[in-house]
Amino acid sequence: MRITFPDKSTLVSVLNAVREFSEYIRFEITGPNAKAIILDSTHVSVTCLEFIVSAIGLDGGCSVMFNIANLLKVIDLGKTGNEVDIEISSDDADVATVTMDDGAVTAAVKLFDNDMDEMEPPDMVGTEIRVNPAEFSTRIKDLANLGDCVVLTPRRDAIELSVDADLGRACVIVNTLNSVTAWDRGMSFAIRYLVTLLKVSKLFDTLMVVLTEDMPLGLKMKSDHVSIGFYLAPKFDDESE
Repeated sequence: MRITFPDKSTLVSVLNAVREFSEYIRFEITGPNAKAIILDSTHVSVTCLEFIVSAIGLDGGCSVMFNIANLLKVIDLGKTGNEVDIEISSDDADVATVTMDDGAVTAAVKLFDNDMDEMEPPDMVGTEIRVNPAEFSTRIKDLANLGDCVVLTPRRDAIELSVDADLGRACVIVNTLNSVTAWDRGMSFAIRYLVTLLKVSKLFDTLMVVLTEDMPLGLKMKSDHVSIGFYLAPKFDDESE
């Protein structure tokens, strides 16, 4: 079986972000999709990935698990082409063969026992807020220099990002790309998780923020090569970082 990721830069950017949540990634290959659901080590966030791939010799579906750091080291060997071919000889294979640069680069990468629990992505329903991903990412990154938690509050046609820091309260307004109804109060989230995930924001034209009172935050992004759903549990006043 051979799986081809058509855009190496997208694959590398996403793997570099999620490696901060988990040491391993398991791809579920079905037809033109390679899906992965990653639960971070603290069980605070869930990242759902769906890459568009081409698969040859796939009978039904398959599941393969890689150490993310190892896979990135191998992919880094490719310098000219943009496709990443991963070939797996059998269901019980110990290694996968990665080929790049039109066959000029070939390397073996170890496969790991596929013993992760099955997970399903959360079914999110709430206030949907569309924003420019680059602007939202920059604002979150800037506020992370001031505090550990950020409060997201929907305003009329905008979203307010605020941090209570030692120097006082900092607040930034990000205009939305759709109509939004104002909330009376916001919700607090650990900002470092958002900084990590939003490293991939440059890959996308729009970002959908989904807020539901006292429920996880949802971030959704989609391009021609990958879809990402990120879900982060809220923080409450009685929680410590």
